[in-house]
Amino acid sequence: MGDAFVNVGPEVRVNNKRYGMEVEFDTVNNVFNISSGSTGEALAGGSVVGVDLAQNASSVAVGRYNLTNLGGRDQTDTAEFATNKIGKGANQIMGFPREGIEGYRPPTGLVSKPAVVVGLEGLMDMTQPFTITTLANENIFNVVVGGVSASIAIPEGNYKGDTLAVALEERINSMKNPISGQSVGGVDVKYDAVANNLTFTTATTGEGNTLAINGALKFGLKDIPLGLGETTMVRQPVQATDELGRPLFISPAGEIVANNQDFVDNMVENFYPLYLDEGELTFDRDGQIVSPITDVKYAGGLTELTLDFSTATQLDQPFSAREVTQDGFSAGRLTNLEIDTYGNVQAGYSNGQNVVLGKIMLASFASESGLKQIGNSTFIATAASGDPELGEGAEDGFGQILSGSIERSNVDITEELVNLITSQRNYQAAAKAIETSTSMTQTIINIRS
Repeated sequence: MGDAFVNVGPEVRVNNKRYGMEVEFDTVNNVFNISSGSTGEALAGGSVVGVDLAQNASSVAVGRYNLTNLGGRDQTDTAEFATNKIGKGANQIMGFPREGIEGYRPPTGLVSKPAVVVGLEGLMDMTQPFTITTLANENIFNVVVGGVSASIAIPEGNYKGDTLAVALEERINSMKNPISGQSVGGVDVKYDAVANNLTFTTATTGEGNTLAINGALKFGLKDIPLGLGETTMVRQPVQATDELGRPLFISPAGEIVANNQDFVDNMVENFYPLYLDEGELTFDRDGQIVSPITDVKYAGGLTELTLDFSTATQLDQPFSAREVTQDGFSAGRLTNLEIDTYGNVQAGYSNGQNVVLGKIMLASFASESGLKQIGNSTFIATAASGDPELGEGAEDGFGQILSGSIERSNVDITEELVNLITSQRNYQAAAKAIETSTSMTQTIINIRS
């Protein structure tokens, strides 16, 4: 293994790639150690609590086919994949024969889970085309995958939710740590048209995987929780023994004994592992326990119980509260409403509590003069104004919200005074015309008479 060698085979197709595999070379024993980077044994769907669909076992295959002296596949080798996994076969490749792999450990437990980050609902309908610009750095996304971090810049242009997901996925999987050389691959980015949000999933699984995303509020990626991978813990039951190594049992009376002949018929002979969260019990509508299921044989027959209620009491003795503690708040009445510069509508109560009832959002347009007025202070968007861009008060590109302030008049007093004088002059001219017409009519009448 001391000689250098170069892999000249074709690259694995994207759909066939796997991530998280660890390969170490033991220089002392001159052997490779390979782990799949995942966990999980083969389980049928519904056979174990928490496993609804069939679960495949985690496995590693090395040297799937016989090789020729030139390094190509031996075409006479017709063995299938199932017989070529580690632990089977007779071909040696880099110290991995098809059978007799020393130290092979089968997987156990549930499949480990990847780190998943689910974005919030976007402020706009991302099934429709929208434009991404450099305004307020809305095209910048800060991403951390494991130990690799980067600020990703999406090119300006028109996007939809699915095309934005493709652009993010392509750039995230191109991230690389310039110092350690660690790279990112296999991160999946999907857009959910129903929930109108983005979901990020790592290709690697296990509790060592982390994923953090931070982007613009309009995409639902502002201050979202960190994604963490999960690995199940498998604990095998161990037979309890005494100081002499003899097995110990629990009798029906709850005593620890070394002889189980008196209750051998009640012993649990068949069992299978259950993977549950700590303290989790499941009951049906009738109150019967569903999980965990215990295969206990109750062959002891009926037991007679004698209950004595002669000394039982309920409320025939006086009582008083020794101590009263209060950790809540008294009832309060609404005393005031306030709106801060960020648009938060807060209600104040007489018990000193303040509750945020909602938030006022702001809209910005590329051309405010293109808005169409439909009321005294009501406008609607047009093609000339462009689509509205929603944001919060005091955010970059948006103004502050001033609660309780009266808007100053936007009327030009000089212009309105000129219009008033013009209207007055027009009225006077019309009045003079009517007066002249009346005088001429009277003169004509006098002449004819």
